[in-house]
Amino acid sequence: MSSVEASSIVEVPVTIQTKLVGNILAFWDCTVESAQLKVDETATCLVILERSTVQLCDPTKTLPFRFSLSFEKDPTVFYFSTFTAEERDEWMLMMSGASREIAQAQVDELVERVTALSVPQGGRVSVATSSGEVASSDRNAPPGLDEKLLAPILTAPIKRVHHFVLPTPNGPSRKIACEEWMYESKLSIVLPTQLLKLYRRWSQELKAEFDERLQYLPTSWHEVRQWHIRQLSANIEYYNEALEFLDAYSGPHFRSSVERLRVAFASVPINLHVQRFCVNSDESGDWQSFDALTSGCCAAVPLRFQNGGLRRLRGMLEGGLSCAEAIDSSLDARFWSRRSVLLELKQRVGSLSVEVERNWTGEPDKFNNGRAGFYLLSELKELRGIINDWTATFPGVGGAVEEMVHTELHYHCQLRSDVVLSQALTTVCTSVLARIVLLPESASLSFIESWPKLGPLFNICSLLSCHGDDKGMMEDMSEAWRLVRQIARFRFVRSFSSVAQTCIPLVEGTRAELIISIPLADNLFKRLPQCLADGALFRVMTVFWNVGINYEASFVQTMGDPSLERHINLEALADIVAYVDLFRQFKPKESALVHMVADLTQSVQACPSNKNIKIIKMSVALTRTLGGISLISCKSGKDRTAMAVTLEEGHILRENCGVTEQQLAEMVVALRRDGVRRENCRKNVGKPLYSFSPLQMPFMPKEMRPPAGTYGQQIQS
Repeated sequence: MSSVEASSIVEVPVTIQTKLVGNILAFWDCTVESAQLKVDETATCLVILERSTVQLCDPTKTLPFRFSLSFEKDPTVFYFSTFTAEERDEWMLMMSGASREIAQAQVDELVERVTALSVPQGGRVSVATSSGEVASSDRNAPPGLDEKLLAPILTAPIKRVHHFVLPTPNGPSRKIACEEWMYESKLSIVLPTQLLKLYRRWSQELKAEFDERLQYLPTSWHEVRQWHIRQLSANIEYYNEALEFLDAYSGPHFRSSVERLRVAFASVPINLHVQRFCVNSDESGDWQSFDALTSGCCAAVPLRFQNGGLRRLRGMLEGGLSCAEAIDSSLDARFWSRRSVLLELKQRVGSLSVEVERNWTGEPDKFNNGRAGFYLLSELKELRGIINDWTATFPGVGGAVEEMVHTELHYHCQLRSDVVLSQALTTVCTSVLARIVLLPESASLSFIESWPKLGPLFNICSLLSCHGDDKGMMEDMSEAWRLVRQIARFRFVRSFSSVAQTCIPLVEGTRAELIISIPLADNLFKRLPQCLADGALFRVMTVFWNVGINYEASFVQTMGDPSLERHINLEALADIVAYVDLFRQFKPKESALVHMVADLTQSVQACPSNKNIKIIKMSVALTRTLGGISLISCKSGKDRTAMAVTLEEGHILRENCGVTEQQLAEMVVALRRDGVRRENCRKNVGKPLYSFSPLQMPFMPKEMRPPAGTYGQQIQS
């Protein structure tokens, strides 16, 4: 029960006590004379919150923290004021989300708590130790994986074994065995280290060019030159500090969620893990596997979000530049592509200079000099054409320079882009390697033969909301995955060492194009299709979805702006439809894809936001059919992510074992209660508890709620 002040239009404050139960708001008069009031059973007023609107109001002298409650087709307006801004925000959130559906959800939560006190009838679960030892069973082990291939890439495995016994109306009970495996990625530290060294080198080269070439500008530009050098020096200082930290780091191969605000850790993905789920039932006798990556948000969290994430900041940067040339010049990719052309021109001019010296020195030779002259003339004509095309790509460069003076936001965007790109590339490299090494030795790799032309599909399902810092994280992630698709290319190379304990990819290139060479062990490299073994480059097709599921997502739907989530999901739909069209050119017999894409299109277009968790289910299933791999992500990668990945494991159980809806719900509860995701929480915060509060439960979709006793309100996330 809380105290709230209400007023009439003439703002005569009346102190009341209120209580919100489901969608019923009760008032009790609390006069000055009855300060020690014991509330009667009968309230002074009851208000049913249906089709209501909660709005923030301007403060007054008597009501400093004011908000209003109004209803459709009803002129009555209630004005409230709390004693603090925090209380006001909490009441606005509760009132805006109150409805009959929320009340029903609270009743369902109570029923689940009571039901959880008894042993589920749908199955019994036994759990193996975290050391990887399997409980005694008469079944065969899952398809064997070569530990030597896994060791350089994946480490610190945690294994849980679940045995479900499902009663049947007639006949013996069904038995289903499931195994959950969770690995850390060894790339989590080594790849960001490689990228930081590259970022530092690029910035140092650019700083040296500023220092050398801008000195020829008029003296009035001296201050501008020094300002740009200071901005670059600040970014270089960050790279140095981050490299010093990572070089000295000796902890686990992942960045825990409690470290997400550490600046030196910013380029490392949060809580990145690879998860494998294997199912074996009596009816099939074969093990079916499902692989996914889980992580926290791919965002520059330590840099904070005072002005939003990278997507919004890019828009602000371009909006602050008046001419198209300045906007064009602010793009890193355009600058570095032009710079690479300029360096190539300088090399060709240098080689021509050497040619002239060799042919026009010493004794004259008319024949040789004439032949060399024709060669030089043709080269000069070609160079002239390249220079003309090159200079035509940035007309009005003088105006662009004027516009870019003191554009501090440009350097912040560059640093932020470097941070999120490092996280995204580390995650993508892990997914590419996991897609190959988590196959049994007998499996063929012919399915990756089309990668040079088509590229593997990497499906990202984020569970953030369009509210507060979550919205900034979404904006960072949107740009990060776009950059991966746009500038990163990958290839496989043979590992130089047969005893290497860690896979260390080689990264080279510019901000316009990055090439990541991924080393493979010799016995795995021999299994590659010939085109990939010959070093063919391929891109990774990233598709980014976002479905907010928590109470903040409910708040945004009623009082905020969910347009960002809507735009992201519609963009993702267009990307995946285009990928499927290209995929069917290589494999036209995959007729099931047409129906899957049609169902996904219908679901997204009908509801591109507002907790449409069907998007996650459908996109993950489609990705699996296309031979890709999915990433499930939230802010920390452990709470909302755990609910989503265990729900997907439940979908795998239903597809392969034909369980009922009730049995599926009980199995998912067992996976969330006794599975590897509780251990993931322990690794991050020291406690095997999900970070949810009772207030959040009614706002979350029923399928995404943790079992009673597995979550706590004051658990650090």
